[in-house]
Amino acid sequence: MKYEIIQKEGNSYAVIPVEMYQQLLEDSEMLADIKVYDQAKTRQEESFPLDIVERISINGEHPLKVWREYRHFTQQQLAETVGGISKVDISDIESGKKTVSKEILQAIATILNVDIDMISSYDM
Repeated sequence: MKYEIIQKEGNSYAVIPVEMYQQLLEDSEMLADIKVYDQAKTRQEESFPLDIVERISINGEHPLKVWREYRHFTQQQLAETVGGISKVDISDIESGKKTVSKEILQAIATILNVDIDMISSYDM
């Protein structure tokens, strides 16, 4: 490793070639990414495909539809599991034609095993 130590105004500095500096920056960023990844793994949180995020945030699909399909529910199955709501209600929610109470939305979120905020497209 080629470097030089210099003294300036009472401080010591290491002078290294630019290529080495750039490699150190890249290595540091990679190490930071590895630490974040390791921390996420120890939290044992569910991970899900990037497709979920893209469908909601980029394609603008209703979050309820995306999560329902990800959890392999048809509209009919979800309505029957929730109870007190119909397939048409699920369809209307997903198309933005209908809103439901916080209680119904919470029941749906529980069945889909997500936070209520993850399926809500409006402020509660």
